[in-house]
Amino acid sequence: MPPATDALKPIMVKSREIKSSSDRPGPTHTPDPPPKNPSPAPETQKFAKAEMMLPTSSSAVVNNFIARKMGEGPSAEPVSNTVKVLTRLSNAVSTGADISDIKTDIVRIISNQPEKADMFQGVLNCVDQERTSDMVEIRATVEKQLKRAVQSGGATTPECLAIWEIANSVIEKNQAKSAKMNKPVDSASLQKVDASRIETEHMIQQKWEGTTPQGRQIIRMKLFELKRHVAVEIEQKEEEDKTVIDVE
Repeated sequence: MPPATDALKPIMVKSREIKSSSDRPGPTHTPDPPPKNPSPAPETQKFAKAEMMLPTSSSAVVNNFIARKMGEGPSAEPVSNTVKVLTRLSNAVSTGADISDIKTDIVRIISNQPEKADMFQGVLNCVDQERTSDMVEIRATVEKQLKRAVQSGGATTPECLAIWEIANSVIEKNQAKSAKMNKPVDSASLQKVDASRIETEHMIQQKWEGTTPQGRQIIRMKLFELKRHVAVEIEQKEEEDKTVIDVE
């Protein structure tokens, strides 16, 4: 017979919960998929995965600048018409398609190539010279700031050594360049650069174009007579000035 203490232990009975109709699961509902981010424009896809880098070099600084500016401002400019013509021409060559609708553009682009190249190179040289002048001015401003910082004191030993190496490198490069390029400047070069003088000479030349040899001889005689007359007037004026000085 079991001990009396066992009869006093409570009996745990697991009750069954009766679920109401409201607790029954309703029809399944598939949630809407999250909205997809719009894909970047074709001209910006190459920058879609840009990441920031440690600014340890000029390339890293430029990379960080582009990564920071992504999505700001207007999108890239459209492709030029010349590139579009080249693409259509390439497709036509590959597929044998008709190119009658782009013939005018092709002729316009490829005609007079040597003259166009010379003109483009001349303008580009002027642009490069302007850029060089701007960069020289920027460099001068930065170097003035560096000079001011050095003269104000407070530079550490590594900073002084780094600036010292930069200064020595600049001096050596400039001296080597000067030794190779030092040459006298011809005064005729300065006259060729004077655009106003060239324009005046061109106008005078156009004025006397088509003159016969006899006419040119008459012009030379007139110019010689005028030159002698001017020389006499200058000499007389100098004599008068000397006389006034002697009287005083």
